[in-house]
Amino acid sequence: MLRLYGDNFQQYFDVIEALPDSMKGVIEKASSCKRLLDPTKCNSRCAMGFEFTLNGTLHKKCRYNCFMFLVDGDSKDYIEKLVTREMQCRA
Repeated sequence: MLRLYGDNFQQYFDVIEALPDSMKGVIEKASSCKRLLDPTKCNSRCAMGFEFTLNGTLHKKCRYNCFMFLVDGDSKDYIEKLVTREMQCRA
């Protein structure tokens, strides 16, 4: 498993939109961010999650499991692109 803290994901959202449906499904099934839904429901020290539209649906996802993928032969190239782009944004 790989957990990506995609703090800059909006800058490479084109890569996320190009993910295979199986990986998009992982994102869509990830739990919602309690702080984005109701700030009183989560620890105030918790970093908020991510808000974005994917496949025409608005998502408010927890940062800790939004981009958590199984690394296998089908996903490794896409994961490499995601990690590379995040690293470039952080540089």
